[in-house]
Amino acid sequence: MEYPIDRFAMEVKRQMDVLDRHLADNEYMAGSEYSIADMAIMPWYGSMAKGILYEAAEFLSVHEYKHDASDFETKTMDKIQAASES
Repeated sequence: MEYPIDRFAMEVKRQMDVLDRHLADNEYMAGSEYSIADMAIMPWYGSMAKGILYEAAEFLSVHEYKHDASDFETKTMDKIQAASES
């Protein structure tokens, strides 16, 4: 089932990119104060990024999220399909 894997993997990568870019400029999700938003996000995204959850860190290349969105410029389904049609 390649399509759903690609689709949802890219969605997780998109969300990781949003978090990465936001946290580049903010200490916490709500700015300078620790909040319920941080408490809600950390168990899933933090555990996934550390490789604790789903063993997905390598598959999703979470090590690349140091304020970089390069995957979204070249690796989304629309761009892959456009490249294969060319």
